[in-house]
Amino acid sequence: MPVLLQVLIVGDLNIAATQQDVHNKLDREVMYPKHEKELFDSILTEFTDVWRKLHPDTVNAFTVWDEKTSARAFNEVAVCPSPLDSPV
Repeated sequence: MPVLLQVLIVGDLNIAATQQDVHNKLDREVMYPKHEKELFDSILTEFTDVWRKLHPDTVNAFTVWDEKTSARAFNEVAVCPSPLDSPV
């Protein structure tokens, strides 16, 4: 009988899962390289964004700032999901 394990991915992921997780002055499509978005999107097909599952309608709750634009000083930021939960 196979053993099913639940897996959590936690850490400093540095990418917003969706545009909903990004300040309205920012654009997720230009914030991250295409290959990073594609990889992260593929991870989200297998794992659940726990923050978004628990807070599906929450807006303006951010956890990462774009340091290239000094966004922290203006609170123009994005939320990085953490942790990600496997479906088991």
